[in-house]
Amino acid sequence: VDTATTAHTNGPSEDSAGEKENVSPNSQRDAVSCALENLSLVDMKRHIESSRRSETRKRTRSQHRCGGHGLSCAVCNRGELPFAPLVLYCMNCSTRIRQDGTYYCSDTFTCCRKCYKKLDSNVTLMQKKNDAEPQNERWKQCENSTCNKWVHFSCGLINPIERHGRPYSCPLCLVEDLEGREEVPVEAPSSFPCANDIPHTDLSRRLEECVLPIFHREVQRLATNVIGGPVSIRQLSSTKQVVEVGKGMLQRYKQQPTLPFRSKAIVAFQNIDGVDVIVFVLYVHEFDGECPSPNQNTVYI
Repeated sequence: VDTATTAHTNGPSEDSAGEKENVSPNSQRDAVSCALENLSLVDMKRHIESSRRSETRKRTRSQHRCGGHGLSCAVCNRGELPFAPLVLYCMNCSTRIRQDGTYYCSDTFTCCRKCYKKLDSNVTLMQKKNDAEPQNERWKQCENSTCNKWVHFSCGLINPIERHGRPYSCPLCLVEDLEGREEVPVEAPSSFPCANDIPHTDLSRRLEECVLPIFHREVQRLATNVIGGPVSIRQLSSTKQVVEVGKGMLQRYKQQPTLPFRSKAIVAFQNIDGVDVIVFVLYVHEFDGECPSPNQNTVYI
């Protein structure tokens, strides 16, 4: 799932010379929403313990050290968290672009180096790219004056889209605050719904009936190696759309200028330490029997 891009930086960056950029305290005081604020003390502690167990299981001792910016997450004790490399396919020959390989792209088109050389000279200029540079998870600094520790966005369960005016407190400060007073259970606000609060459709209900028995069998087979709780499947969107056929395709195949379809987004949530996490997303474009050739009765995943 793509993370929303913001105009500010949530952690120290480096210039071309490799030196750390000085980050003023005010630049970190951007209002963000934190899902941890809606968890109980027990669930909050479970989230912190789970993050640290995962770190101990997956990383060697030498990898516990601080990341490239000299930071260590207060929750998982890790440095930089690299994202998985982006999987790209050439839209001309449909072959997968090799990791760290050179490719060309525009706003709407991506192609490999071999296909780029075959394109017409009057084709729109595309940018040459190489994904050798790793992309890392962003950082957020706790705004509690007695703490000022840094955490990963994922470890702090930070939502960069929802914002409020309160200073950000890291998970450790939230736990300390709850332990210092008698915890009063409160209902989660309407702006923080659970996956089961999303209404079912006929499609999502049918998918759950087919998928969940298989999931439960796999859980029993894997036994202690399973992390997480129950899974919920929901259809989050179903909209009618139209794709416009490019001029080159129209001239070559003499087909209709527009092709109507229905776009659907199907999401699987898993409850992990009290938080519903998106673990799988399926986007489909459904062209029904009324759509003209060549996309008639076709579904693209």
